[in-house]
Amino acid sequence: MKGFFLLYLRRMGDLDKIVEEAWKHQDYPEVLMRKPQEVFEDFHENAMYLFEYANALDFMGRESEAIPPILNGC
Repeated sequence: MKGFFLLYLRRMGDLDKIVEEAWKHQDYPEVLMRKPQEVFEDFHENAMYLFEYANALDFMGRESEAIPPILNGC
């Protein structure tokens, strides 16, 4: 269990770095979104990742894309 927790902390640290790097490019939306999209497969079930991804979409005026289709009536 300890090994799993350490792996989890390492991955969260990686996610922190990804988020920090993405927001450095907030003046360039295509670059801001590239980082989260590149790691989608690794983090798509992570609540922090989903929050930050939705936050970036909202920042760019694309908040409707941040709502999961099931909640959006699709």
